[in-house]
Amino acid sequence: MKFGPAGKDVEQFARYGLVGGSCLALNLLMMWLFVEHAGMPVLGATIICFILINPIGHHLSRLLAFKEARRTYAASLTRFLVVSGLSLMANVGLMGFAVFWLGLPYLLASVCVAALFFLLNFLTHRKWTFR
Repeated sequence: MKFGPAGKDVEQFARYGLVGGSCLALNLLMMWLFVEHAGMPVLGATIICFILINPIGHHLSRLLAFKEARRTYAASLTRFLVVSGLSLMANVGLMGFAVFWLGLPYLLASVCVAALFFLLNFLTHRKWTFR
């Protein structure tokens, strides 16, 4: 449902949230499998999940949230990976802090870190990655 120009923004934000929530669910499942069943360290699983899921996030974001992207697919993917690379560094640092210093369960820490980056990443992708 759209309500004028602002309605389009709300719809785009909701679609980005759907993509992000789907990627987060996949991330949590993969992280649980890597840590609990493969015996991988939490931060290693964080990095591998991030690397595997980000191309999916780009494709779904472009398809659903940023349908009117003016950049070519390759150009937006490059910019998406730049943003993701910066996010990865902060993500690993915050995951380590949350799990090893604050003592949060790693899946809860992953949700909290994702929530912290959600709005910043949306705005960055909207204004720079897909513009």
